[in-house]
Amino acid sequence: MREELTNLCRFYGDHVPTLLEARHEYAVLCPLVERPDGLHLLFEVRSAGVSQSGETCFPGGQMEPGETPADCALRETEEELSIPRAEIRLLGQGDFICNQRG
Repeated sequence: MREELTNLCRFYGDHVPTLLEARHEYAVLCPLVERPDGLHLLFEVRSAGVSQSGETCFPGGQMEPGETPADCALRETEEELSIPRAEIRLLGQGDFICNQRG
């Protein structure tokens, strides 16, 4: 029995939990902009030339291999809104959601 426990410890020792059967991982940024009159939530409306056109959303997209959620959100925000990563201060990370479509 001891060998089985050793094997389990070896297997799970460096294991990083993930969502079972998830096909893709995505990350988004919920940008807050500080203005003289207070904080404002920045969002975008998807253009007519992309999927889900006209939808209101936050900048974000599919994570690339080896990318953290924070890296993905910063990259996507820079690509979509032209806000340089160096100009963004991350306040924290929210929870994740899973939908039935994977």
